Amino acid sequence: MKSRLVIDMARGMLIAGHGSQPDQAWQLLPTASQHTNTKLHTVAEAITRVTACCLPRKGRNT
Repeated sequence: MKSRLVIDMARGMLIAGHGSQPDQAWQLLPTASQHTNTKLHTVAEAITRVTACCLPRKGRNT
């Protein structure tokens, strides 16, 4: 399931990037989805897209 993979990636990014605990990260996703009236996988895609833009690229000196 592609959407489950994206949701798990977003959850991992919240854990790694924001210091969230796994259960906190899981609760953040549906809460954001409900508050914005956006599908959960769409919220997760946005998180992964924005976070990926901020990560250093391999082979780049930063």
